[in-house]
Amino acid sequence: MGIVFVLMAQSDFRKATEQEKIIFKELISKASSSYTTLKCNFFQEKNISILDETVKSEGIVYLKGQDKICWLYQKPYAYKFVINGDRILIDNDNNRNIMNTENNKLFADIKKLILATMNGKNENLKEFDQSYLINNQYILISMIAKSKEIKSMMSEVKMYFDKKSGIIETIEIFEESDDKTIIYLKDKQINIPIKDEMFNF
Repeated sequence: MGIVFVLMAQSDFRKATEQEKIIFKELISKASSSYTTLKCNFFQEKNISILDETVKSEGIVYLKGQDKICWLYQKPYAYKFVINGDRILIDNDNNRNIMNTENNKLFADIKKLILATMNGKNENLKEFDQSYLINNQYILISMIAKSKEIKSMMSEVKMYFDKKSGIIETIEIFEESDDKTIIYLKDKQINIPIKDEMFNF
């Protein structure tokens, strides 16, 4: 029953017209320009096809400006993913890795994608084929990776923006292995003080 419901929910989307795409791009751009900080809770479900199980996790995500983001996983384990300018930090159980996107095109592309999922600035994502779909509630931007390098990590990303506010609500990430990750963003707080220390390495 759950699978049928999901298929029905997805099937009510239709392709946006060119005029609607212009309107939605303006809406999402205006929404992202209306805030300089964003804090929200997230709930994540990762479906692992080979094991036929779903791994659930949750935490808090912080966004500041156009190039600072912190995904802070709290349950069931502690994990931190930070983008600050041209650098990326992955801190998993005290195993810290820092990368410079200026020297790594793959991570530079991933950085642009992750920031786009939060601020809607997807115009410069030339590494993806993009399409716009709509239903009564959401603007759905589907992005299919072009390069083999990106496809090895994520084959498609779907971003669901609220049709009225233009703010991101849900993110779906598909892998070539048929694994899928769904991230739900809840309890959004906009333009609240967020210390720069959140994004320090």
